[in-house]
Amino acid sequence: MGMETIIARIKADADAEAERIRCSAEERITALHDAARIEADREHDRIIAEGMRTVRVLSARIRSQAVMEARRMVREEREREIALCFSEAERELNHRIQTADYERILRNLIREGIDDLGVDEGVVIPTERDRDLVRSILSASPDRYGGFVVNPECVLSAGGVVIRSGDGKVTLDNTIEARIERFKTDLVYIVANVLYQEA
Repeated sequence: MGMETIIARIKADADAEAERIRCSAEERITALHDAARIEADREHDRIIAEGMRTVRVLSARIRSQAVMEARRMVREEREREIALCFSEAERELNHRIQTADYERILRNLIREGIDDLGVDEGVVIPTERDRDLVRSILSASPDRYGGFVVNPECVLSAGGVVIRSGDGKVTLDNTIEARIERFKTDLVYIVANVLYQEA
């Protein structure tokens, strides 16, 4: 074998080895490329899934906030409407105080107040305007109200009375404003039921 044959053989072996290395490198590049694409697809899917979870969480939070805001607005509007009903009722009561029907109302406030207080003697504190009327009501039923006197002081109110036991330990505010305030909680439910048909 001559030198040229050996060189040709070495060159052929070198070319074959270079081809094998090139093919192996291409296979490796393809495998790395495929692995990178699979990893990129997996990362893409993970990012999309995470984004969708974030969107669902944000959407639920926004929906929840919108529902709470809507409920708050409805509640505030209902409270405003109920307050208007109470304002109208107070206007009607103030009107009634100016009518002949007020004597009956005042008589009931005195009777109920004394009954609720549960004592036989005490002081009835009227408004300045009602002083004479209260004296008249008390004196008209001496057997029932004989132990009660009209206080020289007056209560500041649209109408009604304050009743105090003789020993001064127990006081019952039976003015129009106090009665409205005491019954307001129960009345709010009744008014809401009438306005909104709620049970």
